Amino acid sequence: MDYRPDDVCLALAAIVGVAGGVFDLRSSHRIPNYFTYSSAACGIVLRGVLGGWRDLLSALAAAMITFFLMAIFYRLHAMGGGDVKLMTAVAAFAAMNHVFLEMFCTALAGGLIALGIILWKRQLGKRLTNVFLILMHHFHGGITPHPELSLDGPDALTMPYGTAIAVGSMAVLVIARGLK
Repeated sequence: MDYRPDDVCLALAAIVGVAGGVFDLRSSHRIPNYFTYSSAACGIVLRGVLGGWRDLLSALAAAMITFFLMAIFYRLHAMGGGDVKLMTAVAAFAAMNHVFLEMFCTALAGGLIALGIILWKRQLGKRLTNVFLILMHHFHGGITPHPELSLDGPDALTMPYGTAIAVGSMAVLVIARGLK
């Protein structure tokens, strides 16, 4: 089989995603900083070693773009900090070639997992109402956290988003490898 450096990095992105998902599931929604920071650094350095300065800069750009986009959700109290850092680490391995596919697959997996939880708990109507209220809040009040509906709220329905990152990173590996 023909394996390129890109394949190795995407496989490692999937491994980091899965390991982060396991941390998230096993430790009450906590992904340790030592894991996310070291993984992001390894992704950037590995890209540089395997592909030179261009790939190093690509990994750095992907990590920075992902961090800033995901930080918006953290700022809105819609995502935890560990999830932001895990997604950043996965993006460092994926680099610019695959970072938007990583974000799309992860968001899709997260949406499907959330929908499954909502249906299992029989809360579809309530959660659709909450989405509407949050959207109206943002429409009228700008991009600010909703005063009552957030991860910190008493009625919050949370999920281990590291699981979605794991599924998304594995999907990108399969998709990227299948496109060759």
